[in-house]
Amino acid sequence: MACSRPPAASSCRRWPGCSPSTPGSGSRSPSWRWSRRCRSCAWAGSTSSSATSTTATPRPRPAGLAFTPLLEEPLLLVLPAGHPFAAPGGAVPLAALRDEVWASSAAGTGHHASVVGTCRELGGYEPDLRHRSNDADVQLELVRTAGAVALMPALTLPAADPGLAVSSVAEGVVRRRLVVATREGRPGPALRTVLATVDRQGRSLAGAAPAAPSSGSSGAPGPR
Repeated sequence: MACSRPPAASSCRRWPGCSPSTPGSGSRSPSWRWSRRCRSCAWAGSTSSSATSTTATPRPRPAGLAFTPLLEEPLLLVLPAGHPFAAPGGAVPLAALRDEVWASSAAGTGHHASVVGTCRELGGYEPDLRHRSNDADVQLELVRTAGAVALMPALTLPAADPGLAVSSVAEGVVRRRLVVATREGRPGPALRTVLATVDRQGRSLAGAAPAAPSSGSSGAPGPR
């Protein structure tokens, strides 16, 4: 079902077994079709983890589009402030979260694939993805109020939130790579201006984004 933010969180408090699904801005394949149709640009990402091996979840890349790297950022574990692993003391073992209820984006999105792939490779289990929303704010609210855990890009996290505890993954570094997709060929003047602005902002965020907080609530506001 599709829910707005407050009902989604409150329904999970009343009925812990529910699986709300809320509409939002998940990175689905139609963004590529939008890029081709409007002769403009779109953003998408892929995820990789560095442990004993490297796994990536690349998005399909249709012909006729050019892809330019924009930004790499960490994916961080987000836990309720009262969680046993929320206390200061370093990275959280993903394997220790096997029995937790998870929040992620909807099936078919890059974020959903990232959560599933990371839990499988680094944790050795299939996550219980009981809550699904393409809105990062909804996922964070589910962590605060429904006791879910999440694996979120650093740019989606608030600078400080007493209801959240943010930590890195103990088994390896998990990162998201953002790219800009444009039609092949030389872009027009307006699009060149947009891309130059996006590139500058990406470089600025790359220097300001948190690497891997070990405890507390930290991060940088940014796009979902």
